[in-house]
Amino acid sequence: MKYKINDITKLVGLCRSTLLHYEKKGLVVPQKDCNNNYRVYSESDLENLKKIHMYRDMGISLNDIKKIIFKNRTDIKALLEEQLKKINLQISNLRLQQNRIFDIIKIDNNTLNSRFMNKNTWIKILKGSGLDEKGMREWHRCFEKTAPEAHQDFLENLGITPKEIEEIRKWSSR
Repeated sequence: MKYKINDITKLVGLCRSTLLHYEKKGLVVPQKDCNNNYRVYSESDLENLKKIHMYRDMGISLNDIKKIIFKNRTDIKALLEEQLKKINLQISNLRLQQNRIFDIIKIDNNTLNSRFMNKNTWIKILKGSGLDEKGMREWHRCFEKTAPEAHQDFLENLGITPKEIEEIRKWSSR
């Protein structure tokens, strides 16, 4: 099947200017309709555009996407793992910024109408559900054993300092 520019942009969810930018970068090379000289996109173009859109949503650069699509890059997993590291670093930096902002404006989390959860509020929740100090430590051990990276992310999300996170993870991994 052949697609015109308006059809392909609707199918992929791109705006026309983005599609033309991808053409300039060599990510997609449409054929020309010999009757009217309009761009015509193939099924292969459609599939590549879907992949490009997916990888862009993951924050992958156009240069890396071009390597993946046209050079049959086999180390996609390594590229995605590297992107995940970059995203985790960005998240960590955003958490630090968030904590600094909270510190500066001295917001009491009990009156804060947001999704932010701090260590003290989390402890109140655990105690309120019947866990004592021993139970909370066991909870951390189970979390660390089951999903160590998620445990790290969770602790960072609570605004706990890197030093304290290191201590918690150390005793919870025993």
